[in-house]
Amino acid sequence: MMREGRNAVALRCEGPQGVSARAEVTLSTFGTAFGTPSAREKIGWPHLAREYEMPRWITSAQGSENAWDVVVRPGEQARLTVELSGGMDTPVLTVNGRAARFPVVLKPGQRLICRDSRHWIVRDANRATIAEGDLADPLPMLKGGPNPVAFTCTAPDRAIVRLVKVYEP
Repeated sequence: MMREGRNAVALRCEGPQGVSARAEVTLSTFGTAFGTPSAREKIGWPHLAREYEMPRWITSAQGSENAWDVVVRPGEQARLTVELSGGMDTPVLTVNGRAARFPVVLKPGQRLICRDSRHWIVRDANRATIAEGDLADPLPMLKGGPNPVAFTCTAPDRAIVRLVKVYEP
């Protein structure tokens, strides 16, 4: 249970021998909010320049669950970073009606990373580069409010889409 104020969180584990292991930890709180909201001018916005969206599991090539909104703070804009993992063929991420096609086949254990809205790289489980390239057009900036996003691919196999909003000053 989370308590009002500071809460300590720790993760301890042993990684497998002979490989570089990593873990992704996402904390979410649910239920009735506690405390009082901080005034906007008291929030340390420079420390909140990155907002991680909940990872999306892709279980079918197309479908209503493959479309969602990415909400950006009112009056602000954000750049989008993308990480795709799991098996998939020719993934397409559509943001605000503009399709970004990645001409790759990802196998389970591989990740496609696009951090600067244009250049992408595919790495294997040992972080070796498998492929890289550039999108024909950079991903569009996200504007304040909801931004429609959709994802399609062929042959998804434990496919995951991870998006991060990076707020620009």
